[in-house]
Amino acid sequence: MTIPVDDVRNRLLSLRPTAEAELLAASADATLCAIGRSGSPQPAVKYHEGRTAALSMLDRALPEAGDASDALADTASHFDRFIALASGSPDWRAYREGAMDALSAASGR
Repeated sequence: MTIPVDDVRNRLLSLRPTAEAELLAASADATLCAIGRSGSPQPAVKYHEGRTAALSMLDRALPEAGDASDALADTASHFDRFIALASGSPDWRAYREGAMDALSAASGR
């Protein structure tokens, strides 16, 4: 199935700022490094971090024109690597889920 790059770019125009704003709200203005060092699970923050990371990575991977399917698949494959980590950690599970939800929204599905 062909997914036009222009359609994905248009979706990114609204998805990225929303994901970034929700990450900022979830983190309560704390840095992600400080949150990570806290030692307590932060799945809400990690979910929004995963969304933001996936959308940024997808934006960089998109070709100038044509079909966005390969860029979407490559980006999803990157985040699929977190499955092993996700099984044991609510933070990693939330990070991967956020990434996959963002890629689904960017693809228009």
